[in-house]
Amino acid sequence: MSSRTSLVPALLTASVLLGAAGPARADFGFRKLAGQRCPAGLQPVTLAEARSYRRDICRSLGQWDVVRLAGGGSMDGPGYDCRQRARDSRELGHVLCRAPGRGRPPAPPPPPPPPRDDRGPPGRGK
Repeated sequence: MSSRTSLVPALLTASVLLGAAGPARADFGFRKLAGQRCPAGLQPVTLAEARSYRRDICRSLGQWDVVRLAGGGSMDGPGYDCRQRARDSRELGHVLCRAPGRGRPPAPPPPPPPPRDDRGPPGRGK
Protein backbone atom coordinates (compact mmCIF):
# COMPACT_ATOMS: atom_id res chain seq x y z
CA MET A 1 0.00 0.00 0.00
CA SER A 2 1.38 3.42 -0.90
CA SER A 3 1.93 6.11 1.71
CA ARG A 4 -0.77 8.18 0.03
CA THR A 5 -3.32 5.37 0.34
CA SER A 6 -2.50 4.79 4.02
CA LEU A 7 -2.82 8.50 4.75
CA VAL A 8 -6.51 8.62 3.78
CA PRO A 9 -7.78 6.38 6.63
CA ALA A 10 -5.64 8.33 9.11
CA LEU A 11 -7.11 11.64 7.92
CA LEU A 12 -10.64 10.25 8.08
CA THR A 13 -10.07 8.98 11.62
CA ALA A 14 -8.67 12.34 12.71
CA SER A 15 -11.61 14.12 11.09
CA VAL A 16 -14.11 11.94 12.98
CA LEU A 17 -12.26 12.28 16.30
CA LEU A 18 -11.79 16.04 16.04
CA GLY A 19 -14.99 16.84 14.22
CA ALA A 20 -15.12 18.30 10.74
CA ALA A 21 -14.71 21.86 12.04
CA GLY A 22 -11.76 21.14 14.31
CA PRO A 23 -11.41 20.31 18.01
CA ALA A 24 -14.65 20.05 19.92
CA ARG A 25 -15.57 22.95 22.19
CA ALA A 26 -17.17 22.45 25.57
CA ASP A 27 -20.90 21.79 25.34
CA PHE A 28 -22.75 24.02 27.77
CA GLY A 29 -26.14 22.71 26.63
CA PHE A 30 -27.51 25.78 24.84
CA ARG A 31 -30.50 24.90 22.64
CA LYS A 32 -32.68 26.99 20.35
CA LEU A 33 -36.23 25.67 20.63
CA ALA A 34 -39.47 26.67 18.92
CA GLY A 35 -41.97 28.49 21.12
CA GLN A 36 -42.06 31.17 23.79
CA ARG A 37 -40.98 29.12 26.82
CA CYS A 38 -38.47 26.42 27.66
CA PRO A 39 -40.02 22.99 28.28
CA ALA A 40 -39.93 21.31 31.69
CA GLY A 41 -36.40 20.38 32.69
CA LEU A 42 -34.81 23.31 30.83
CA GLN A 43 -34.47 26.99 31.69
CA PRO A 44 -34.01 30.09 29.56
CA VAL A 45 -30.49 31.43 29.06
CA THR A 46 -29.95 34.71 30.92
CA LEU A 47 -28.62 37.88 29.33
CA ALA A 48 -25.44 37.53 31.43
CA GLU A 49 -24.90 33.98 30.09
CA ALA A 50 -25.61 35.13 26.53
CA ARG A 51 -22.99 37.86 26.95
CA SER A 52 -20.45 35.46 28.47
CA TYR A 53 -20.88 32.87 25.70
CA ARG A 54 -21.76 35.27 22.87
CA ARG A 55 -19.39 33.76 20.31
CA ASP A 56 -20.42 30.13 20.91
CA ILE A 57 -24.13 30.91 21.05
CA CYS A 58 -24.01 33.13 17.98
CA ARG A 59 -22.25 30.41 15.99
CA SER A 60 -25.05 28.00 16.90
CA LEU A 61 -27.82 30.34 15.70
CA GLY A 62 -29.04 30.64 12.13
CA GLN A 63 -28.02 33.70 10.12
CA TRP A 64 -31.27 35.63 10.74
CA ASP A 65 -32.43 34.01 14.00
CA VAL A 66 -33.71 36.06 16.92
CA VAL A 67 -34.23 34.08 20.14
CA ARG A 68 -35.89 34.91 23.45
CA LEU A 69 -33.70 35.09 26.58
CA ALA A 70 -34.73 34.95 30.25
CA GLY A 71 -36.48 38.05 31.59
CA GLY A 72 -37.79 39.18 28.20
CA GLY A 73 -34.43 39.78 26.53
CA SER A 74 -33.35 38.56 23.10
CA MET A 75 -30.29 37.64 21.07
CA ASP A 76 -29.82 37.89 17.32
CA GLY A 77 -28.01 35.55 14.96
CA PRO A 78 -24.85 36.47 13.04
CA GLY A 79 -26.76 38.24 10.25
CA TYR A 80 -27.71 40.87 12.84
CA ASP A 81 -24.23 40.97 14.43
CA CYS A 82 -25.23 38.78 17.41
CA ARG A 83 -26.87 41.77 19.11
CA GLN A 84 -28.30 41.24 22.60
CA ARG A 85 -31.12 43.15 24.28
CA ALA A 86 -32.14 43.22 27.94
CA ARG A 87 -35.76 43.88 26.89
CA ASP A 88 -37.48 43.02 23.63
CA SER A 89 -41.26 43.33 23.34
CA ARG A 90 -41.47 41.59 19.96
CA GLU A 91 -43.22 38.23 19.71
CA LEU A 92 -40.43 35.77 18.90
CA GLY A 93 -40.77 32.23 17.59
CA HIS A 94 -37.81 30.69 19.41
CA VAL A 95 -36.34 30.62 22.90
CA LEU A 96 -32.76 29.84 23.93
CA CYS A 97 -32.71 27.21 26.69
CA ARG A 98 -30.20 25.24 28.72
CA ALA A 99 -30.26 22.43 31.23
CA PRO A 100 -30.17 23.58 34.88
CA GLY A 101 -26.63 23.61 36.21
CA ARG A 102 -25.14 23.90 32.73
CA GLY A 103 -24.02 26.93 30.84
CA ARG A 104 -21.43 27.99 33.39
CA PRO A 105 -17.98 26.41 33.18
CA PRO A 106 -15.80 26.47 36.27
CA ALA A 107 -14.27 29.87 36.92
CA PRO A 108 -10.65 30.16 35.80
CA PRO A 109 -8.05 30.40 38.56
CA PRO A 110 -7.07 33.94 39.53
CA PRO A 111 -3.95 35.31 37.85
CA PRO A 112 -0.72 35.11 39.85
CA PRO A 113 0.27 38.25 41.73
CA PRO A 114 2.74 40.52 39.94
CA PRO A 115 6.39 40.05 40.86
CA ARG A 116 7.42 42.04 43.87
CA ASP A 117 9.82 44.89 43.33
CA ASP A 118 11.68 45.74 46.54
CA ARG A 119 13.85 48.41 44.91
CA GLY A 120 11.50 51.29 45.78
CA PRO A 121 9.94 53.88 43.47
CA PRO A 122 11.70 54.71 40.19
CA GLY A 123 14.16 57.62 40.22
CA ARG A 124 15.28 57.13 43.80
CA GLY A 125 18.58 55.57 44.61
CA LYS A 126 19.29 53.51 47.67
